[in-house]
Amino acid sequence: MTILALDGLMRVGKTSTIQYLKKELTGIRVIEEVLPIKLIEAENQFLNEGDDNFYICNDWAKSRLIGQHVEEKWVVMDRYFLSTIAYMFSRDKEFPNIECIKEKTQQLFGGINLPDIWILIVCDPVASWKRSCEQIGLENLGLWGDLSFVKRLSLNFERIFELFSSLYPFVKLFIIKSDELVANPNMLKKFLREE
Repeated sequence: MTILALDGLMRVGKTSTIQYLKKELTGIRVIEEVLPIKLIEAENQFLNEGDDNFYICNDWAKSRLIGQHVEEKWVVMDRYFLSTIAYMFSRDKEFPNIECIKEKTQQLFGGINLPDIWILIVCDPVASWKRSCEQIGLENLGLWGDLSFVKRLSLNFERIFELFSSLYPFVKLFIIKSDELVANPNMLKKFLREE
């Protein structure tokens, strides 16, 4: 089994990438961005959707699900704990140093199942914000409607992803530009050579 995680801003093409992978790969199971609350609350606490504990427990629930899909050739996760950490720092208006990121990651997610391949899909944060406003509506975006938050999040995604290359040297990490991926989805094949 190969575990693949996709992360990135809203509207960068994660869902389109997953749809492409479903057509191109055999034996694929997708673990959705947000799991049903009954799976998340197995962490034995009541959770409010949207708070930090909700997303932390969601990531741990995803980790448990990985073990339930060992018969699959591919397990693809729509977001994983990179998104949670980037969101937490960005919401708090921080650009954390490397030690702070490392400490938070190990504190919250030490021992979690790691993907074999982790892809960060990047794009211009203003373009992501505009697409989100057009498709969802600014009034429905909450924090995601704040352009300064989206810009901080974009920077934190890349900084944290860079740190993960030293924290998890055995995980294959790739950054792909959204516009290149949309123009040529077959480029994924070089990262995902089916075994």
